[in-house]
Amino acid sequence: MPQNNLVCHVNLARGFRGGERQTGLLMQGLAQHDLKQRLIARRGEALAGHVADLAGLDLRQSGASPLSVLRHSSGAALLHVHEGRSVHAANLCHIVRKTPYVITRRVDNAIKRNAATRLA
Repeated sequence: MPQNNLVCHVNLARGFRGGERQTGLLMQGLAQHDLKQRLIARRGEALAGHVADLAGLDLRQSGASPLSVLRHSSGAALLHVHEGRSVHAANLCHIVRKTPYVITRRVDNAIKRNAATRLA
């Protein structure tokens, strides 16, 4: 695991709703504490534009595939997954690089309990 304090946020949602707003607000708060941050956001979606001016942010626009997230998350000390679609990508990063991850979602709905998510 890297010896740094880079938090890599992963939000691959389409559109800009409450979860994306929450992601942006958290990133703004953390930026006030000089924490190194990276955002992996879906290419062409609004979230990247909403946080692009944050000081020190490493912004990576990506496809939605777990392999794309794996490539862009290199060097992260922690992955913070903000929506259910990115759980598989975080698990892949953990398997390949031993990067720890945390999952938070704005909604109270449980992540689907299929074979793939049980592994994560």
